[in-house]
Amino acid sequence: MSEELTQRLQTYGALAYPAEKIASIEQLNNTQYLHLLKQLSNPETVEAKQYRHGADVAEYKIDLLLYELALQGDLKAMSEYNSRREQKTKQNAKATRQR
Repeated sequence: MSEELTQRLQTYGALAYPAEKIASIEQLNNTQYLHLLKQLSNPETVEAKQYRHGADVAEYKIDLLLYELALQGDLKAMSEYNSRREQKTKQNAKATRQR
């Protein structure tokens, strides 16, 4: 996999694009697509880590913006921020119970 594609995986992760869409955008052949799918399926690969990093950073930036808008009194942002925070709290509790 090219260095450039590996770097772009952060952006694809931020956009939550599936491997099939990435393959289409990057015009990967079937062999390259299957390789990408394999790499993204293994959380220890550089590709999977780049993709996850992009997704995590995007989520953080959205949460931060909503938080800042909520502090300024934006009621829609406050509602969305609280909803996302509650959802994360439930996910974290569920993950903790599964360990």
